[in-house]
Amino acid sequence: MTLKKQINNWFIHFKKYFFRYKQGYYEISYIANSPEATVESYRKMPFFKHNKKHQTFKMTNVFLKVIFRYFKIEEGLWLSISDISLFKNVKINLLYDEFINDRYHTLSLNFVNNNSIKISNLVNNSWVLSNMSWILIKPRENAYHINFKDSNAKYIVFYFTEEWLKNQLRQGGLFYKKGIEEFILSSEKFALFSDDNSQLFSWHEELNNFFEEEIDTKNSKQHKKFLDQSKMILSYFGKQFKANYNFSKIEVLKPNENQKILEIENYLMKNLTNHFIGIEELAKQFYISPTKLKADFKSTFGVSIYQYYLAKQMILA
Repeated sequence: MTLKKQINNWFIHFKKYFFRYKQGYYEISYIANSPEATVESYRKMPFFKHNKKHQTFKMTNVFLKVIFRYFKIEEGLWLSISDISLFKNVKINLLYDEFINDRYHTLSLNFVNNNSIKISNLVNNSWVLSNMSWILIKPRENAYHINFKDSNAKYIVFYFTEEWLKNQLRQGGLFYKKGIEEFILSSEKFALFSDDNSQLFSWHEELNNFFEEEIDTKNSKQHKKFLDQSKMILSYFGKQFKANYNFSKIEVLKPNENQKILEIENYLMKNLTNHFIGIEELAKQFYISPTKLKADFKSTFGVSIYQYYLAKQMILA
């Protein structure tokens, strides 16, 4: 099934829930498997206006005002910047479609201002105690942001694939290997920390200005501006992550074991229309003992392999 068809199916099922009121918040959701999926899900929403030439979405209603801009920097790396003004308490859900195979890490630099309260943003049950913060979310980890009435939020978000990240770690360019790699191989789902560097706010304005001219993917000068600014921000994050993140709480998994379980899960997702081949055959195909396969899979996904497989088949049906 193509991405557009998958997004269309999502929209049909979820449109009735847009801005529903639940437990003190008006909720809105979008597909976050990849930047392409996010753009397609925004395009599908009737309350968004899309300016394709400037790669910008805009929305204004009684709940919030949003300006969202996006740009593909290189293969495996995208950028978005957004401005949000809140008129109500709003919960923004990042959803992941089980049947879209893309796996992107999401790195967000958040600026949240609320004159009435210092704590104005909540991410995955973790209060952001500063007006500026970073959050790094692993692929397919359901997340949400809660923003409160009368607050203003700005975001710089980078989306990068596992392959892109591996290349950066091998080259030792943007990220320090110690820090990012330990987090990626850990059981932690996301990393969140505050940053009070006043210079960060100017980065959002500089990137915003890049979108004032029409986006031309063949314009090398324009592309270089995005690339240079993005590399500078990502390099800064790498240093801050190494200096600020609490690595003592990380339980690191062995790289080969972690990758193997993800490969097995990916294999199951691609074969949901077939019969379950069994634990023994899976173990044989992926060169792992059946006992270890069952234990590691349940440790990672919280249920047995067969339970996981049946649950995904039911969703597909």
